[in-house]
Amino acid sequence: MNDEPLPPGASNVPPGAIPVPPSPGIPPVPDIPAQAPPVPPYQSPHTPHSAPPIPPTPHYTYPAAAPLSESSMGMFCHLLAFVGCFMPGIGNVLGPLVFWLIFREKSPSANYHGKEAINFQINISIALAASFLFFVLLGWLIIGLIGLPLMFVIGIYAIVMTIIATIKTSEGVPYRYPFVIRFIK
Repeated sequence: MNDEPLPPGASNVPPGAIPVPPSPGIPPVPDIPAQAPPVPPYQSPHTPHSAPPIPPTPHYTYPAAAPLSESSMGMFCHLLAFVGCFMPGIGNVLGPLVFWLIFREKSPSANYHGKEAINFQINISIALAASFLFFVLLGWLIIGLIGLPLMFVIGIYAIVMTIIATIKTSEGVPYRYPFVIRFIK
């Protein structure tokens, strides 16, 4: 657009458009300039008031992640048994097994507690499978009904012992589960 004033008798209506006569009592709208004034980056052109300026974002450098302590490595070995909540039947063994396979050579605590957690979870899985079979195969007898409450008791025992092992490991105590057949030595 041109910023020059129109000559007398000229119209700013584009060719082919129908001119609209001004309404009585309403003043004509002034022409909009070709270019709006620049707007600062923190202010919207649609708001009548100006927003407070946004301070520049400082550049942060984050330190590298600290390595896990020995007691933390042992704690994770025991806590990863709770993966069994999401993958029933195999997750309780798979969580500690994967962690142990990755960290057994890097941390003596992960090696020791990983073996303990895996052995305990294997024993728990065998006990749960046996009580389930006991319930399914002998369920028609009164004796078979013992299998269902037994599975519940074994599950509670596994949760309690895993929490105790995690707490003892966090204190730096090398914990050994009681009544466990150690398949991995």
